[in-house]
Amino acid sequence: MSTSSPAIPAPVLLGHVFLITTAILYSIYWAIQYYDTSNKLAPLLVFLFIFSISIGFVGLFLFYTSSVTLLMPARTQNGPIIITGIALFVISLVIMHTVFKRPFTSEIFFAFLWAISEMNIIYSIYTSGCVGKGPFYIMAACVLACTAVNLVCYRIHLQLEDFRRFINGLIPYVVFIFLMTAVLIILFLNRNPKNILN
Repeated sequence: MSTSSPAIPAPVLLGHVFLITTAILYSIYWAIQYYDTSNKLAPLLVFLFIFSISIGFVGLFLFYTSSVTLLMPARTQNGPIIITGIALFVISLVIMHTVFKRPFTSEIFFAFLWAISEMNIIYSIYTSGCVGKGPFYIMAACVLACTAVNLVCYRIHLQLEDFRRFINGLIPYVVFIFLMTAVLIILFLNRNPKNILN
C-alpha cells in the first residue's frame, strides 16, 4: 500500500525567496552606505532599507502562516523550538554584555528572529512528512551555521574599523544568501508529494 506525503506549501518557497532578496538588498545598502561618502545616494538608501525590511517581514509572515497550516493536520507543536530560541537569544545577550562588553544593537535581535522562524518552518515541514531526515538535518545545519556566523561577526564588529568593519558586516549576509539558497533548492526539489510505501 502507498500513501502520498504532503506537498511543501508554495508560501514556504516564496518566503525564502523574499528573505534571500532581503539579504541581497541589504548587502547593496551596506555597500552603498560605505562607499557613498558624499551621501548622493541617500534617497536610494532609504528605499533599500525600508523595502528590504518590509519584504523580510512578509517572508517571516509567510513562514508563520505556512507553519500553522502544516501543523494542523500533523498535530505537532513547535513550542520547544521557539522557547529554546528565545532562551538562547537571552543567554547570548547576557554573554555579549557581561563577558565581551558588547552593547546591544538590533542586528542580533533580527538574526535570532529569523533563526527561530526558519527552524520552526523547517521542523514543521519535517514533522508533516514533506521531507525526510536527511534534508531536514542539512537545512537545520544551514540555520545553525548562519546563526554562528552572525554571532561571531556581531561580537567583533565594533572592535573593527573602516574596511574591516565593512567586510565583517557584509559576511553574515553573504553566508545567509549562499546557505539559504541551498535550503531553497532542497525545498524546491522536495516541493511535490511523493509516494511512500507502507
